[in-house]
Amino acid sequence: MTFLRANWHSESSASFNEWSARRKRIHAIGASAGRSSRPSDRGPRSLGGSAGGSGSVCEASRPGINVLSLLRPDEVRLSSVLAELLDPAGCHAQGRSFWELFVDAFRCPEWARIGQQIKVRIEVGTDALERPDRRIDIVIELDGTAAVAIENKPWAIDQDRQVTDYLAHLNRRYAGKHVLIYLAPDGRSPAENSIAAAEREQAESDGTLRIIGFSELLPWLRTCGA
Repeated sequence: MTFLRANWHSESSASFNEWSARRKRIHAIGASAGRSSRPSDRGPRSLGGSAGGSGSVCEASRPGINVLSLLRPDEVRLSSVLAELLDPAGCHAQGRSFWELFVDAFRCPEWARIGQQIKVRIEVGTDALERPDRRIDIVIELDGTAAVAIENKPWAIDQDRQVTDYLAHLNRRYAGKHVLIYLAPDGRSPAENSIAAAEREQAESDGTLRIIGFSELLPWLRTCGA
């Protein structure tokens, strides 16, 4: 700072203006390089502010993206992970163990436990309906006559009549031996446009629809990993 003050007095007005402009250009280049070399500075602050302040500068300048959304897998991949664990022929080499733990954890009907031939599929079309274009995320078929289906809803919203159509398909394909597990992050019920409240309550009462939250999967997953 002493050197700078000396130069202010010793340089002419024209020289000072030139020096000041050069200094500003150098400062701007340095600031830009600092920002580009520290990409991680902006990520955490955009989520919760800096450790010592409110993070208002970052909040004002961030482009409005959720950084965590770049890390999350898609719905199909999540379904694939669950299906692999539930499949007795899966790469986990644990046979029926994980499936039977699942049956116990979510109080599936007894026929789900005693089924001998278990076939696990993902993205199963509703070919028993007039509109076979719908896809049930996971279907665990037992002996070709019964099924536990899972509708995995981590982020997507319900489509019109989605759960109603899934239940209708399962009833036609596996009459009397089917259950649809509706899996949502917070255990919320399907939307009204997906299934009417009265129909949902009836399905829950007769055991063909189970609504669970992702947090309820954790004890089962911990047991599988024990």
